[in-house]
Amino acid sequence: MKSYSLYYFDDSEHSNWEAESKGYRNDVFVKFQDEVFRLHVYDHVRLIQDFEEEIKQYGYYQIEPNLILVQTVNEKEIIKTINNLIRTDYFQKIKPMEKEEIGTKNLIKITK
Repeated sequence: MKSYSLYYFDDSEHSNWEAESKGYRNDVFVKFQDEVFRLHVYDHVRLIQDFEEEIKQYGYYQIEPNLILVQTVNEKEIIKTINNLIRTDYFQKIKPMEKEEIGTKNLIKITK
């Protein structure tokens, strides 16, 4: 498996509980091959809720960039999914963050 680093804005017990309860986490950053990628992690229930609400309000749904789906929005599932995405060359197909944008983030490295 190729090496990568995983980061969140907040790795507290509360933020992890909240992400799993709400069904999404938008503060997931992966550093892989000297590039940083921001991921938007959803479970299928939350994705359907957001889709239906935006269709009702705006008449269309605009998907988040770099959206990935997981069974449950918890660290174990996020890591498992990232490992599979690396194996299938997903990160070669999406756009990394700009270097200037990364410098403004206060990220917490997650120990895998």
